[in-house]
Amino acid sequence: MGETMYYNLKTYRDESGKVLGYELCEVVKKEDGKYYRTSDKNLKFPQAKVKATVAKYPDRFCNLKITSDGRLIETGKSSEESSSSSSNAKGYIGVTPMNWRDKLVFNVNGNEVMKIDRNFIKWLNEKLGVHSKNFKLRINSYIPYATLQYQAQELGKRKSLLVNNDRVVVGVNEAIGEVLVLSSLPVYLENKGSYHDDGLFQGVKFKSVELNTVSMTPNSNCHSMFRKCGIALVTLNSLNASYIKDFSYMFEGAICNQVSFFGIDTRSAEHMGSMFSSATIDKLYLTNLNTSNVKNMDNMFYKANIGLMDMRGLQTSRCEVFRKMFEGYRSASRELDVSTIDTSNAYDASEMFKNARVIIRGTERLDFGMANTVDSAFENTYLQTGDFRNMRLDNARYANNLFKGCHIRGGMSLPRVTSGGVTTADKMFYGCDVSGGIDMSNFEITKYMSHNDFCANMNGKLVCKNFEFENGRVVKKVQ
Repeated sequence: MGETMYYNLKTYRDESGKVLGYELCEVVKKEDGKYYRTSDKNLKFPQAKVKATVAKYPDRFCNLKITSDGRLIETGKSSEESSSSSSNAKGYIGVTPMNWRDKLVFNVNGNEVMKIDRNFIKWLNEKLGVHSKNFKLRINSYIPYATLQYQAQELGKRKSLLVNNDRVVVGVNEAIGEVLVLSSLPVYLENKGSYHDDGLFQGVKFKSVELNTVSMTPNSNCHSMFRKCGIALVTLNSLNASYIKDFSYMFEGAICNQVSFFGIDTRSAEHMGSMFSSATIDKLYLTNLNTSNVKNMDNMFYKANIGLMDMRGLQTSRCEVFRKMFEGYRSASRELDVSTIDTSNAYDASEMFKNARVIIRGTERLDFGMANTVDSAFENTYLQTGDFRNMRLDNARYANNLFKGCHIRGGMSLPRVTSGGVTTADKMFYGCDVSGGIDMSNFEITKYMSHNDFCANMNGKLVCKNFEFENGRVVKKVQ
């Protein structure tokens, strides 16, 4: 016998409820009287194209039809209902949005677990529509059976029970504005985000998301997990991500009131590039975030706007890439304390604080002795003091624009900075404003450096090993 393909499409709308188009979420193949789910396409089509196709092949679409007056509507039918009633659906997993019972529970190594993926989170968000931002999402695992059934009864009374079986309960408690996802089984989150693909909570809106005693699936990452989300409060109370290496773009572009990493296991994390880039977060608590094995923090807070940030637990001793880590960083506190940041193993620290719109303090611990480049690391920044007592540039071939346009309260001291391996240091202090002067008497301006541009347009005095400058002009040269 020949095979026939049936399609299940999902409507996606804007915040006002206007239809923007349709997403091909599943394809079902009928072969030899049986139905099989063949693939998840995740392709999107404009409304006009879908309407024309449904009109031409009305029997091929599981949940869409054309009305007598030419409107395209959802029927809510599954693929079985759209086809022959005598069909055998063995081997087929239901594809209608409401049929999540068979989709949420999986067998892993002989054990049943509940798995939550991107499609389920999107479905919940769309189910609530424009009101989703007023609801809290709470996900709990290992719920006792009696408690699970009690919750099911209570939600059933309110006619807001979406999923109910012996292992999983999903419902909306409108009385307290809460969406409950409860399971007696272990709960696993599946996130397969990339910069171009959807993360688990990417773009969704909730009042809060609380994860309690859940784990990431072994094949997951945390890339883009909350990217561009609109979640007021994100609380990671107990999230096992102990084998996840990639946390890049996790909160990139997110808008949150508070993000707390109180109970997340990130012991294997290696990549946190752009983790909070362009994010707007009122309160960010990183105290329990394990970064001891992270090697890459480039763009981590690039153009982020953080009201209050606790970085006391941040470990960076193994980090090699700090490029643009705080470039363009802003904060309502107008300060950035970097005293806990260890840069002793840095290879690339270029533009690390460039254009940061805060007063940087705690610079006395910073050391770039292993760095290959520190170009523009402090360009156009504001420093509370010029205390760089531990700063070294022993291997920094490139130190161009290092303090260009920098504003420093009082004076600056760089006692351990020598020319060492520095090859180019053009405009190192160009336009720098240091009323108390700069002491780097152990640094020798070599023939490979242009002393004319070294501190041109600078306001203040600068003393090097073989030159002395006053307001950007050479006043003394030592032979």
